[in-house]
Amino acid sequence: MKADLIKAISLTHAYYHRGQHLEDEVLLMYAEDLADLDVAACVDAYNRWRRNPKNRTFPLPAHIRELVNPEEFVSNESQAREIAGRVCGAVPKFGYANANAARLYIGPEGWSAVQRQGGWQYLCEQLGSNINPAIFQAQLRDLIEGSLHYGVQAIEHSIGALPSRQQGLTPVREIGWGANIKLNPKTDPEPA
Repeated sequence: MKADLIKAISLTHAYYHRGQHLEDEVLLMYAEDLADLDVAACVDAYNRWRRNPKNRTFPLPAHIRELVNPEEFVSNESQAREIAGRVCGAVPKFGYANANAARLYIGPEGWSAVQRQGGWQYLCEQLGSNINPAIFQAQLRDLIEGSLHYGVQAIEHSIGALPSRQQGLTPVREIGWGANIKLNPKTDPEPA
């Protein structure tokens, strides 16, 4: 089957470069870059590439990968928009009582963002009354886009925050407003 892929690459190169020779080492690099994908799907992608009138140059392996496995190339922006839309749509769809169904619908990245924004119950109670849904969705989209690009841990480290997933933290609403809270024992002064 690998021979079929090499043949498709070679013929497609000849098609675009009108007989110019493709070095064997480069041909093998192209094949290696596609080795984890289904060979028949890659051969079909070369055929589809060639038939598309917008394509006027020989495709890089990344172009073929995108045709065969498009989910690999969905941008962080597109993912963030979808997740933020799912979060806001899940509030009326599932409500507070169906948090587990909402979590499955939203996905782990969105659920993590919900937890960083006060949690599912808080969101269900506040969205539409004290939180403007359109503004929230835009802000959530930006938050998620950053976490998809850099990762939550990298962002938390860069701002010097406690990890959001750290165990043993008590939500502020459970502590009460009068409590003496010490966030960072290394930098916070002792109470007087």
